[in-house]
Amino acid sequence: MRIALCLMICLIWCRLAESLSHAEITLLGEVQVAGDSRDLSGLTGAFDNGIPFHRFGGISAIDHVSGDEYVLLSDRGPNDGAVPYATRFHLATIQLPTDGSAPQLQLTATRLFTKASGQPLVGAANALKKGEEHPSRFDPEGCRLVRRPGQESQLAVSDEYGPRVDLFDLAGQRVEKLKVPGRFEIDQPHGDAAEEARENDTGRQPNGGFEGLAISPDGKTLYAIMQRPLIQDGALVAGRFSGRLNRILRIDLATESTTEFAYPLDSPDAVVSEMLCVDEHRALVLERDSVSGSATQIKRIAMIDLQAASDISEMKSLPSRPEDLPQDVRCVTKRLFLDLLDPRLGIFGEKTPAKFEGLAFGPDLADGRKTLLVAVDNDFKGENPTRIFVFAITPEELAK
Repeated sequence: MRIALCLMICLIWCRLAESLSHAEITLLGEVQVAGDSRDLSGLTGAFDNGIPFHRFGGISAIDHVSGDEYVLLSDRGPNDGAVPYATRFHLATIQLPTDGSAPQLQLTATRLFTKASGQPLVGAANALKKGEEHPSRFDPEGCRLVRRPGQESQLAVSDEYGPRVDLFDLAGQRVEKLKVPGRFEIDQPHGDAAEEARENDTGRQPNGGFEGLAISPDGKTLYAIMQRPLIQDGALVAGRFSGRLNRILRIDLATESTTEFAYPLDSPDAVVSEMLCVDEHRALVLERDSVSGSATQIKRIAMIDLQAASDISEMKSLPSRPEDLPQDVRCVTKRLFLDLLDPRLGIFGEKTPAKFEGLAFGPDLADGRKTLLVAVDNDFKGENPTRIFVFAITPEELAK
């Protein structure tokens, strides 16, 4: 039975100022889904903190299926990995009307992630067993549909804990774990982030693994991007990492061969939330700080080009600053594509969310413009709605 979330949607369908009405990128509107909405998992009961098992939220990624259909990915659950949340993804429709009326979101299915054995994958940081090759703990942060000729569609999901990239069937069962170079992984995983940080001197930082996932338009290549620099790629200053070079891992789906590229962060305080391919060598990257409200300073989308970037696979460590790279090593090129804090958009202010997390292109509009959806992670908090911003982009702007 389909359960519509339409009644729980509060729309902000903003009309931009005349100065922005003919802009290359226009905010069409925003859907808000109440923070206490339920999903279609069919789960009953609640965690000790009162949050029900069927709480809808924590959207860390979005991908377009076809028409008005989308995949929405929830992350590891409430309380930052402190509870055994059954990880899941959702299927939904998002209709974007052309008459100025409210867009509508309807949830059509919720599916739980499991191992090949059927054992649930949960968000609890302490869901670890010593020597376990495929831990039960799982923090899904990026997802893309993989469509290969002659095969059933699959869902590629990046896991921040590993970090790793897994392939799932559309029922939610893991069918393949893709190879990730050892330098990304930590030697001593731990259920406590502070202990994990103390016990490892290489690999991903705590809460800094594969955050974003992109797939090339031809469906042959995946790109996983780190949320933060690897431990060995960031100088530790006054107890915190100050590195500004993230790694992008390119995975050939046919051979599983990999290539790595350096992505320069705008600030040591910035993290990467998502990556979305534009064509075979360009992509959008969502970069932000972790501050909400009017104190936030970094909420922007960059356009990057990997065509002339160096393969850094042989570099065991990177300097903390892009300017300290060897002269023959080139980062991906990068330009500002969209500043989400541009006051003309009307997003900046006391209610600016901390976690812009998902990017997806939607269907083209009748006038030829492409739609871009930007999803917000509400951390499963009942007082915070799930928000999805919808932009229209001219072909000229996207082709720059």
